[in-house]
Amino acid sequence: MESHLGFIDEWGVVLSPVYFSFLLLTLAAILKNVGCRKEEVVGFCFVFFYYYFLFLLNSLFRIAPIYPDTLLFSTIIEDNYFPEGQSTGVKLFTWFTSPLRFIALYQIEIFVVVQMFLMVLATSLLWKAWCISQKYNNCDKDYFVCYILLLCTFPAFMLFVTIPLRDFLALLGVSFFVLGYIYVREGVKKGVLFVLLGTLICCVVRPAMAILSVVSLVLFFRRTMAKILFLLIGFAFAPFVFIVSTGYTFSPQFFSYVRNSRNERYAESEMVYGIVDWESYWDIFMDLPELLLQFLIAPIPVVREINYLAMKAHFLDAVFCIFVYVLAFIFYKRSKDFCLLFLLLASLFAIWEFYIGGAVRHRMPLVAILLPAASYSVCRIKRKLYGCMTRPEHSTT
Repeated sequence: MESHLGFIDEWGVVLSPVYFSFLLLTLAAILKNVGCRKEEVVGFCFVFFYYYFLFLLNSLFRIAPIYPDTLLFSTIIEDNYFPEGQSTGVKLFTWFTSPLRFIALYQIEIFVVVQMFLMVLATSLLWKAWCISQKYNNCDKDYFVCYILLLCTFPAFMLFVTIPLRDFLALLGVSFFVLGYIYVREGVKKGVLFVLLGTLICCVVRPAMAILSVVSLVLFFRRTMAKILFLLIGFAFAPFVFIVSTGYTFSPQFFSYVRNSRNERYAESEMVYGIVDWESYWDIFMDLPELLLQFLIAPIPVVREINYLAMKAHFLDAVFCIFVYVLAFIFYKRSKDFCLLFLLLASLFAIWEFYIGGAVRHRMPLVAILLPAASYSVCRIKRKLYGCMTRPEHSTT
């Protein structure tokens, strides 16, 4: 394997263990202060240590691939470079992470430790949201151990959290949003603040996600008429919020133009979805099932044929994701809120996604929403199987 030693800064290598130790203690203190049990504090600290170890391995040996975006964000972090010619999302990321880059002394090695810390913090928020939604009934040690195992075996985490990318912020934003949503459903007033904070962070990564807080109002209400009313209000205000936050036009023709221009730009990679022809919102609606399926199981081909077996790590992630989808939806009554949020967010992402390889990375924070529900299903299935094997046989006379 090829070493990354040539790209490592000596001061970054020396200081990263110091930062890791401090952030590990900080993580433990935060988790204790928010009421996490001892095994939960130990579990999340283990996840942080586990990914720090993977980061060290990746620094010595090329485990994770080098993506074009990795080089861009490395330059932003290390050279304090402002990307004038990049998208609004990249510029917002640069502004938003200025304090983090300053704290990290503009060292990539330290910045990655900080982003891993925020990633683990985000997964703890998702676990807390799950526990609140379950009234703390399905959150015992067995369920939590399964959750930790899923966190440590999620291929996308191993691929994208140990290198400089902006997806850790998307995960953090989604986690705040999910926790806020659960708080609102439980009647906790501060939930709205968490929803707004989560939406703000998501917009830093993808400005188009500004419509999230508007459209998602439909999920906050239990009555059907209230859902329909706020769905109509959400769709009425979504174009205004989108235009203000991004400066783009909100129309099917514009969405079609953006996708098609990017398809033409990256056509030689043979990883783009293909051309779309959207003249109305109905056209988008009709294409959405196919686009959503491709987003969820990329790089397994749906909209075009590719040699997906050549993308071994991405294919492994797709298999893992399918496993998580099935587990999360098995006990739908338990995981309904999480599944609905996942489908809403995935649909919004799928409309914009045009690159099969990019879908693997961009769905990472969304799949994380389902991991607590998947851990619940694993434990339920395991206990049922164990109960069948240990049940005494009744003899008949």
